[in-house]
Amino acid sequence: MCLDWHPNNALIAAGGSDFKCRIFVAYVPEVDGQHPQPTPWGTSLKPADCIAEFSAANHGWVHSCSFNPSGNALAFVAHDSCVYFVNGAQNTQVVQSLRTPFLPFLSFKFITDTMIIAAGHDCYPVIFSLDNNGIRLVEKLQVTSSKATSVTTSAMDMFNRMDRSRQDSSSLNVNTIHQNSIKQINIYKQDRGRVSHVTTCGLDGNVVLWDLKSLEGQFSNLRIN
Repeated sequence: MCLDWHPNNALIAAGGSDFKCRIFVAYVPEVDGQHPQPTPWGTSLKPADCIAEFSAANHGWVHSCSFNPSGNALAFVAHDSCVYFVNGAQNTQVVQSLRTPFLPFLSFKFITDTMIIAAGHDCYPVIFSLDNNGIRLVEKLQVTSSKATSVTTSAMDMFNRMDRSRQDSSSLNVNTIHQNSIKQINIYKQDRGRVSHVTTCGLDGNVVLWDLKSLEGQFSNLRIN
């Protein structure tokens, strides 16, 4: 379902429909030459080995996975509406998770070593912080706090109705820039490792550019360091 390369280009994370996210050794000695440097994910790196495996506890397909910029942590999102986080430097067997009230996320990106931006069927991005103390919701972009509950409930109802009747959601009017599920988030601009702009593309045919720096002034909890 998804892949992401480790910053050292020797490891690759893969998430699948078997509710698992795995890390494989992907370097090829005949091509890459020098053996990769040790990482928090392991020091004995044999080509094609699966060196770690993590489960989506609530049995959700893994839609998106990614290493953080420093390569010492891995996060993934699944169809169970959960965000999962593993700190390789702490313990590669400890998976922290947060069951969110949102519809499933389809894509996410690290915007710092400890923050991610995720989006999916709710049609707006959500920012989380990740650290050894757990996963915390930072901010929901685009939806005001006074409307968040009703919009989320309404979106879930519409999602369930469409699933039963196989209707197209493109005609639904939701209180967001995107009028349909967001399929992908990409880093658009960064300076010295600090992400300032991201883009989202959705099933409504729109590509939206998000200026995270300017949004800090609109959302009190949003501080991207």
